[in-house]
Amino acid sequence: MENKTNLEFNSIYTVDVVDINTDGDGVCKIEGNVVFVSNALIGENVQIKIIEQKNAFAIGKVHELIKISPDRTEPFCPYFNECGGCSLQHLKYEKQLEFKKNQVANALKKIAKIDFPVSDCVSSTPFYYRNKIAFNISKNGKVALKKRNSHENVEIDNCLITQTWVQDLINILNEYIEVSKIKIYDEHKNTGLLKNIVVRAVDDSLLITFAINGNTLPKTDLLIPLLKSKFEKFGVNININKMKNQIILSNQFQHIYGLQTLKCNDFDIEYEISSGSFMQVNDLIKNKIYKEVLDNIFFSDIVIDAYSGAGLLSAIISNKCKECHGIEIINQATKDAEKLKKLNNISNLFNHNGDCAEILPKLVRQFNNNDLVVVLDPPRKGCERNVIDTLNKLECKKIIYISCNPQTLSRDLSLLTQFYKLKSIQPYDMFPQTQHVETVVILQKK
Repeated sequence: MENKTNLEFNSIYTVDVVDINTDGDGVCKIEGNVVFVSNALIGENVQIKIIEQKNAFAIGKVHELIKISPDRTEPFCPYFNECGGCSLQHLKYEKQLEFKKNQVANALKKIAKIDFPVSDCVSSTPFYYRNKIAFNISKNGKVALKKRNSHENVEIDNCLITQTWVQDLINILNEYIEVSKIKIYDEHKNTGLLKNIVVRAVDDSLLITFAINGNTLPKTDLLIPLLKSKFEKFGVNININKMKNQIILSNQFQHIYGLQTLKCNDFDIEYEISSGSFMQVNDLIKNKIYKEVLDNIFFSDIVIDAYSGAGLLSAIISNKCKECHGIEIINQATKDAEKLKKLNNISNLFNHNGDCAEILPKLVRQFNNNDLVVVLDPPRKGCERNVIDTLNKLECKKIIYISCNPQTLSRDLSLLTQFYKLKSIQPYDMFPQTQHVETVVILQKK
């Protein structure tokens, strides 16, 4: 539905905030127009400036707070009002958890017409939780993150939702960029070398990857001593990325120095993380989610882990069940899952490479439905319709659905609940200070 009138750019209005949308923005109405305003809370009266007009809504920016919500708190980070990394730092943490619980419940009611009690959102450490960060580089040659609602960058000297190593690392990277005189990539002209820097951590070890529009990184003889001054265990890689798009990392990595992988152990499964591996950013919540999965699996079960990725969850599950089958469409991820299986001497795990929608129907015919548990952990777009149809025809013992998107979760549950009954819906705060929520749903055969 289109807005009724155009709101003039930079015009000022005084409005009441009546809701918060799924992105964590305040919602208000002006002359029949819906306006989304970041850093605004329900019940507040605010003066806003219109910064963008779209067909169905406008975007505003807080100009002045007039009436302040009791749920508001002073953002911990000095960059909050500019940086796009966080959206909810102005909301008290206990209220963030309520918002995320309600986000799941409201999506279920609106999309799936399901009115089922949603458990309180499991809390996390509110700050210093992220084990990974992807930096942009400003045109001034400083470490930066994207500005909110913008393609511009905001230069930072710390990131308070990332683990505490980040401040020292930013200082070192800024010094290296300045001393090496490395050319910063210009996406409009497709010139320059340094695009992004991606960092991931396990315990006290770091992997640092420089994404470059070229083949070599200059002055590494300056970089390595700088890193050694603050960190004992680290590795440096380059990622050759000459693509003209917003993808940060290509598949082409070169090892430069130090560690090539980071060694990890979760639930007695040993594994390694490389620069290109997927890894959940919040270790505490990842392990809480995996524990809930394990609590719903028994030694007599045969488990199919659909959308299994590099196989970590499949390997963990294999220690708790009779037999586990992982399905993954990306060939390299399946190869990584096979390496993980061999590393841990697992005999009851079988990895299948291909489209879940094609492999799942063939696989399930081999088993007794009463012994079968299916774990679903799809991407944000949710499950393919034929995967859902297969599960509904199958009527297996139990489905464990892990979701990062309440909307697609609700869409899929609207179909699954025709044949399965809901046992529990548990949100988890995988990403504190942001609008995102992870949810684990347990369904049983009716």
